[in-house]
Amino acid sequence: MTRASDIQAVSAKRLNEIFHAGSALPVDFGYRVTDSMTTVSATAWLVELRSGNAIWQDAATATDGNQQNGNNGLVGMRVSAAVKQIACYVTDKAHPVAGLTSDRLLAHSEQGGLLTSPRDKHVSVR
Repeated sequence: MTRASDIQAVSAKRLNEIFHAGSALPVDFGYRVTDSMTTVSATAWLVELRSGNAIWQDAATATDGNQQNGNNGLVGMRVSAAVKQIACYVTDKAHPVAGLTSDRLLAHSEQGGLLTSPRDKHVSVR
């Protein structure tokens, strides 16, 4: 399997049979460039492979933070967006923004995030 759609079509039970894994973490990413801002969104869910049930789900979004407020009018905004789209394509600003999105989605904190494993070295045993 080399295409994402083929891999996503595999059932949880079949993944368990192939990899002998207890769970899988599918992630859907979305990417958008509007005017001066690159936005990357991600939704992830942890699936228990024996039952196929989702046992955790969350979403996160990050932007490059270069939003500019100007009074350019509609034509000016379109020209500006086209120039910035080309600049984003050349410099690929989405890559670091995607990393920030992943950090926000999967980092364990008081606001949520993926729970740590009992095998995690940073978990203290009481």
